[in-house]
Amino acid sequence: MRTAFMIMLVSAVGSAACGRDTSMSDLQMKAVATGSRLSVTWTNTGQAPLRVATHVFAGEKHFDWLTVTLTSDSAGPRTLVFRADRDESGAVFVDLAPGAEAAETIDLAAWALRKVNREQALAPGHFQGRVVYDTGTETRGWQGRLEAPFVIDVP
Repeated sequence: MRTAFMIMLVSAVGSAACGRDTSMSDLQMKAVATGSRLSVTWTNTGQAPLRVATHVFAGEKHFDWLTVTLTSDSAGPRTLVFRADRDESGAVFVDLAPGAEAAETIDLAAWALRKVNREQALAPGHFQGRVVYDTGTETRGWQGRLEAPFVIDVP
């Protein structure tokens, strides 16, 4: 049985939306886990357009600005990153009008098996997760840090 869980944004700090300062609430993020897949959605809740970095295309999608940490009662924290060696790549930005959203889905199980994540499969079980989106050094779009908790049941 597949179960989906969703928890909204916990905290946000950010600025620089298309050249203008924004309040802390102009960009929100939510995370939903289904099986071992994590969907991340960014929503422009402000009054001005926002340019949002969603991923890096390197023949496949890498998510340089995202980090996920999974914890459970029976295991210590496991942190996953979503970038790998690449020769060529390009950052992908989405222009979000007020009220618009953009979403990406990440296969956590597949990324766990990559060298950058110690090539270790995700343990099955129930986990508390936290996704961090940090574009603090990105100068071409929204800058800041968002965090969202989620719950995941890995089959």
